[in-house]
Amino acid sequence: MAHYGGLDSPNAYGQTVFVNKDPAHPNEAYFQHVDYVVNEAESLGLYVALVPLWCKEYVNEKGSILTKETAFSYGKFLANRYRNKPVLFILGGDWYPDKVEDLMRAMAAGIAEGDGGAHLKTYHPTGTTEFQHLVSQRRVAGFNMSSRGTSS
Repeated sequence: MAHYGGLDSPNAYGQTVFVNKDPAHPNEAYFQHVDYVVNEAESLGLYVALVPLWCKEYVNEKGSILTKETAFSYGKFLANRYRNKPVLFILGGDWYPDKVEDLMRAMAAGIAEGDGGAHLKTYHPTGTTEFQHLVSQRRVAGFNMSSRGTSS
């Protein structure tokens, strides 16, 4: 949801994903717009891939806005909100899985608790990496997502 600058730069309606950049406080006005997008997609028979947070910018070796507790609660919040909607969750966001594994496990657990395991989850790795070790153990993802890089 929050991509580059997404914690500071508001969407077209002037809303950021969290109140005061605090993942313990998702911004209801922001998520009303996400609701609209998800509902429109549903009306067209489409699924939406939700990236809860772009790790490359907000969860990395320099620091994290998430703790295990807020990762879990944010995942649970999203899964509860979209429990009966056609969504899947793409955790990570162009980042090395070994550097954020504990946080992504916590977020995945929150999603599973919030939706009872109803939605697929995967992890978006960086560069030319994969995330198979956690997929095979079913700890974070239900299927493997490969990244082959986006630059030429």
